[in-house]
Amino acid sequence: LTITNGFLFADPDVGDNEVKVTITSTYGEIGLSNYEGAVCAGCGSTSVTLTGTLTVINAAFSQELTYTVDEDWNGSDNITITFSDQGYTGSRCAAGTCESGERSDLCILTASTQVSVTVQAVNDAPTIVADGTSPEANTGVPTK
Repeated sequence: LTITNGFLFADPDVGDNEVKVTITSTYGEIGLSNYEGAVCAGCGSTSVTLTGTLTVINAAFSQELTYTVDEDWNGSDNITITFSDQGYTGSRCAAGTCESGERSDLCILTASTQVSVTVQAVNDAPTIVADGTSPEANTGVPTK
């Protein structure tokens, strides 16, 4: 599965501070074709976390995002996408815990969404595997 230009993240309070996007799935590996300027933890695994400014994050998600499962796997999976402002919540922070524009672990806000994916079974072509023996002449069952 390849998603192009599928996600846009926004938060008016973070300014040029770093945000975090985490994408998880149970069965599929998540890949991004380009995440220049961001820090990617777990890229190419079932749990990917990308950290960077909103500009960098949105640039990364304007490229290809891939979801790849093992060759013969089929079934249902969920891809969960979580966006965190990492505490840069501006003036909406609880009274007395942080000033506008400052970061506080007490003020972290997140938003999540989930995409359901169903991978259909594929009818594979048959294969022949030689067992290393060769037939002997004049043996076997006669045919008419």
